[in-house]
Amino acid sequence: MSEFRINKVQINTPQPAPEKKKKETAEKAEKKEVNPKPEFNRKPAEDVLDYMAKSAMPANVKSKKPVDVTAKYVDTKSRERIEAAVRDFEKVIFASAEAAIQEFGLSEEAATDAAIIGFNRKFLA
Repeated sequence: MSEFRINKVQINTPQPAPEKKKKETAEKAEKKEVNPKPEFNRKPAEDVLDYMAKSAMPANVKSKKPVDVTAKYVDTKSRERIEAAVRDFEKVIFASAEAAIQEFGLSEEAATDAAIIGFNRKFLA
């Protein structure tokens, strides 16, 4: 089978001759003026950071004490039961982590991760 080769031709915009292009670029370079950089009124970094810190915080901020919202959802007996279960869970996890630290010499974070993974495998899988 024969090959067809098509050269791209721009019909709407004729290409100027290479000499003409060189002249145009030289003229553009001559016409181009060097624009001086505008001068900025530089401030010390401490002043800028102080301004940012002051403008980020609203002036009339009142600190609120944390509100116990569990009363909306559970009664006091259920709340106490859940808190006890969470405390027992944390005791088991920390005891497992301490055992992993002593037995394998793991870091505290790695031992806690291992204890949580063990819990997940035993009870959630």
